[in-house]
Amino acid sequence: MALQPAAKMPVHRKESTVVERTQALTLHAAGSGYDKIEAITGIKKDAFKAMLRRAKSRGYVPGDAVKEAHVVNTPRPGQPKVITPEIGAVVEAVLTKNSTTREYSSDELEREIAKRLAATHPHAKAPSRRTILRWLRKEGYRSVKHTTKPVLNKAQRLVRLEFALSHSHWTLEDWKKVVWSDETSVVLGQIRGKRRIWRLPKERYDKHVTKRRHKGYKSFMFWACFSWYMRGPCYCWPDEKKAMTKKYQAQMDAYNKAHEAEDRQKWELETAMRRMRVDRNMPGKKPVWKYSKETGKQVRGEKHKGIDWKRYQEEVLKPRFAPFMDKLTAAQPGIEFLVQEDNAAAHKAQWNRKFWKGTRYEKLEWPPNSPDLNAIEPPWMRIKEGWRKKTVPSTRIGLEREWRARWRSYPLEKLQRFVERIQGNLQWVIRLAGGNEYKEGSVPPELEEGEEEPGVVIWREWLRKTRSQREEEIQITEATLEEDLEEVSGILSAWDDSILC
Repeated sequence: MALQPAAKMPVHRKESTVVERTQALTLHAAGSGYDKIEAITGIKKDAFKAMLRRAKSRGYVPGDAVKEAHVVNTPRPGQPKVITPEIGAVVEAVLTKNSTTREYSSDELEREIAKRLAATHPHAKAPSRRTILRWLRKEGYRSVKHTTKPVLNKAQRLVRLEFALSHSHWTLEDWKKVVWSDETSVVLGQIRGKRRIWRLPKERYDKHVTKRRHKGYKSFMFWACFSWYMRGPCYCWPDEKKAMTKKYQAQMDAYNKAHEAEDRQKWELETAMRRMRVDRNMPGKKPVWKYSKETGKQVRGEKHKGIDWKRYQEEVLKPRFAPFMDKLTAAQPGIEFLVQEDNAAAHKAQWNRKFWKGTRYEKLEWPPNSPDLNAIEPPWMRIKEGWRKKTVPSTRIGLEREWRARWRSYPLEKLQRFVERIQGNLQWVIRLAGGNEYKEGSVPPELEEGEEEPGVVIWREWLRKTRSQREEEIQITEATLEEDLEEVSGILSAWDDSILC
């Protein structure tokens, strides 16, 4: 059986240009035939005749000058839009309904929108997946990673709101007195954010496109501090060795031996006063002295492989932080600098609070879960993002060396800009009543005339409530909230209503 020749696919010629049409009409007016016109301009006989009719209908007279209006295309309506403003409102309502719909894939969006249109617009054509994606891009929507913010409970929001209100009158000169400090975790071989590469399918295992994964999880903590006037020291926390553990234990044993008698005497006096009554003694077994953490003994936790109060005091406070405060005070006489530390367990420990009380420096009480208000947090992100432009060191020694070098070379003027942002961040915290759902470094928009700050309104309402109402609203059902409530309680007792006036 003879094979049938394959059917020729129609060849679609590109549309002629305005110049080619003008040239064809000029040649025709000069007496040229259709074959010559096609050879020069590429416009075939039938197409030229149709073009000539359109030109005459627009006022063209053969032999006269050819105008642009004679040869341009008329506006084409194109295919009717599937997503009209009404359907667009449905698409946006489906997408922005909640956090789950925000994560929908294009297929899920297509199905959900079709279901919604069937109920609300039964005669409308449901848009396809590609049409929906084109519309979303046109409207400015982009597929991006989540914005990450710390979780805040009711008590934490109240503490943040109180902090913002009580420091809202601070000027930049006041914030210049704060010495900012913090730690950040550095992971060996880690690069912040995703890296994309260009490659061919066959190059999948080429050494230049393969990412190496280090065995095990190696990390260390990096600490640093700074003020408006001077960049402070930095420190890479080493792993605690046996010799270090023995050294710290010997120091605590020496302290406990020297202070046990004093602490016992204090305990006996407090116990006697607590148990004494006017009519009779308190019933129950008489307490027996035991030297422990509760009675003033210096102890470390059973698991102190990380950074506890002892390591923080011996490796940072005494050799680095306090000397930097002395150096700063000597360089800027007349300024009373404030120490800023977050609420990490090592920072809040009683022994480190006692350490600062023994110095001439006052510690700034810090609200919980508030990295957005700490001027030293942004540099950590900038330093980690900087690794995108170079290879991360594969050894811990190399990575520590790089981090120290990057901190020491970090421009002071950039650190100062992070301090300047604090006032705007505080305004946002007041606007959001203690919340953190805002872009750091920005300033909230002006309120309407006669409108009051939401945070001020909420705080005034909170002060009017009774103690039982406050506790019921916060719902103390978890141990983690008790400490935060104590902070709020202390604030309530010291709060002055005149601040809100």
